[in-house]
Parts: sequence; structure tokens; C-alpha cells
Amino acid sequence: MLIAPRAALWLVPDEPAVQAAIDGLSVTHGAARFSAHLTLLGELTLPSASVACQALADLAGSSAAIALPVAGIGESDHFFATVFVRCAETTELTALRERAQRALGGGSAPAIGPHVSLIYAHLPRATRRAIAGAHAIAGALRFGAIALVQSGPHGWERVEQWREICRHPLRA
Repeated sequence: MLIAPRAALWLVPDEPAVQAAIDGLSVTHGAARFSAHLTLLGELTLPSASVACQALADLAGSSAAIALPVAGIGESDHFFATVFVRCAETTELTALRERAQRALGGGSAPAIGPHVSLIYAHLPRATRRAIAGAHAIAGALRFGAIALVQSGPHGWERVEQWREICRHPLRA
């Protein structure tokens, strides 16, 4: 069944090690590869890609890159939260999300809070825990860009059909 494509707004980390972990886990576990990201807003309905991308360019031009403290690593049996790095909900992140909601006319934060997924797969609990233990990250993750992404015609379930509509750097 085809559905209308959905959109999400991502913060893109500057950390190459995060993308390397995603790429390695996708190969090891036969999972779909995806770009490293923290979903700032999901459930977006866009009037048009060009209008949304201009709003995003304006937002990015007036927003500084953001460093979010790592708050641990989690795992679950939910496909989109298989293994993930938890990030702290800072005042800067909350303010950026609120500005993005105003600029794009809505959207919502992920229910599990700010996080960067490392793999999307249906894996046994022992495997998820082993991955989490092997990929613990300390300190902070820096995010230097913001991207607008669209799902495929079957929604978000088919990761390989996701399409980046536009990406803009945040101020250094």
C-alpha cells in the first residue's frame, strides 16, 4: 500500500566515527545503511520542498552548531530504536526544535528523546546488548548541519528509500 511520503528534520553529526559505526553494523548484521542523524522533528507535513528548504536555510543560517552531551547507550526491540546513543535534552536543543517547528509549521520530537541510532534491525536481545556494550560513546556529539529527509512511498519502514531533500550547515 502506498502512502504519502512523510518528512523529518535531522541534525547531522560531525563525528565520522558515528557513521563508521553505522556502516560497520549494517554490513555485519545485514541491515540497511543510513546516514547518521538525530531526529529533531518527525511527522512533518510540508507545503512544498522548495518552501521548506528555504525555511531550513534561514533557520540554519541563524543557528549555531550544537554539542549534545551523551547520556548513555540504549537498546530495544523496536526497529527504529534497536541500538542508539542517548543525548541530553539541552536548552539549546529545545530552543532549536521550537524554532524549527515555527519555521516548518509543526512536527514532533521522538518519543524516546534525543538519540542517534546505530542500527535498524530486528535482533535478539543478547546481540543488541553486545552491540551497545561495544559502541559506548562518552563526552558529547557535535552536530554541524541540519537536513530535511523524506520517507519512501511505503513510509519510513524501507530505510533504503529515504531521500534527503536538502541539507544546510549550521553556523560554526
